[in-house]
Amino acid sequence: MNWDIQSAKNNLSKLVSQSRKKGPQTITTRGKPVAVVLAVEAYERLVDL
Repeated sequence: MNWDIQSAKNNLSKLVSQSRKKGPQTITTRGKPVAVVLAVEAYERLVDL
């Protein structure tokens, strides 16, 4: 799911919850992806911790 940066700021706990339940969440600025929020488990798989 995509979140514009203002929505991400205003709904941070929902954004984090969605990243845990539904996978990576993309944050956009002016319609362009600028960041991704993902669950710790997904991050650890990416970096092989």
